[in-house]
Amino acid sequence: GFPLGPLLESKLQIVEEYGYRYDKGSFAVLFKMLRQFAINLRKRSDNPTEFNGDAYNEEDTLNGMNEQKSKMMLRDSGAYRIQLAFIFGDRECMTSMLDILSTYPYTFHDVTRLHPRLCFMGLSAFAVKYKNKEVGEKCLEYFQKLTKAGSLNAKPVYLFMLAMKKPSKSAFESAIDATKEASTLHLEAMVKEHYGLYLQQQNEDKLANDCLASSYFSYYDWGAHSKALRMTQQYHFLAKTSRIKAKSLFSASGCTETSSQSQSVEKSSVSSTRRVSYVYNSTFRSKKEVKEKS
Repeated sequence: GFPLGPLLESKLQIVEEYGYRYDKGSFAVLFKMLRQFAINLRKRSDNPTEFNGDAYNEEDTLNGMNEQKSKMMLRDSGAYRIQLAFIFGDRECMTSMLDILSTYPYTFHDVTRLHPRLCFMGLSAFAVKYKNKEVGEKCLEYFQKLTKAGSLNAKPVYLFMLAMKKPSKSAFESAIDATKEASTLHLEAMVKEHYGLYLQQQNEDKLANDCLASSYFSYYDWGAHSKALRMTQQYHFLAKTSRIKAKSLFSASGCTETSSQSQSVEKSSVSSTRRVSYVYNSTFRSKKEVKEKS
């Protein structure tokens, strides 16, 4: 979910160089993958789900490795490619990556690599209705457990998966609220897009177009300009869409409850009121109540 752009890519390249300098070749290759992933999202490409660019060429890299290292790299590159496939709607690539990634364990000591892999395995499995239903369910269970434990990062993923598994207005809107609460702009863009596609199936064209427009601006603000460009080619109405209107579509949703409460507190004549404030660390959320006098 980091903002995409040349600055991020240059920082990743610096890390790559440190990896090679200190004889950490596998570490460097991982960041080359990540840089190519960012480039595929930002720059126009005929095949954005493939890794054959200047930063990372998957075929050449894997051919130069032994079997064990090649298997590890295929797992990591697959985790990024399935994310690209989900974003760009490449169902064939999603299925192909699921065939590969489902052979690996659903646990790993590095959560920063396990989390996105299981996230997009689950989302893709429900999106394509993957033949092995156990894949999606295992990923869903993983994020359900983290959500119950209080993980702020897991909640939007879990609710998004539920919406993909069993689509409904309430399911998608709950997922959108969670992405806003967690400030995960990339997931917010994806949920809105799939909500718009769901509404199209329900013949609610006006609301569907509004959702797709809001998704378009979220992708653009994230820095996924290649994806945003593809959306303008798919949906010509986006050329005349107002940013202000699109961005305000979900402003009255449940995620703005705190600001609404704040306004009611200011208008209240009651001498004392209670409001819940939140304290966050990097992963978990805890709550505490504080008394405020008006």
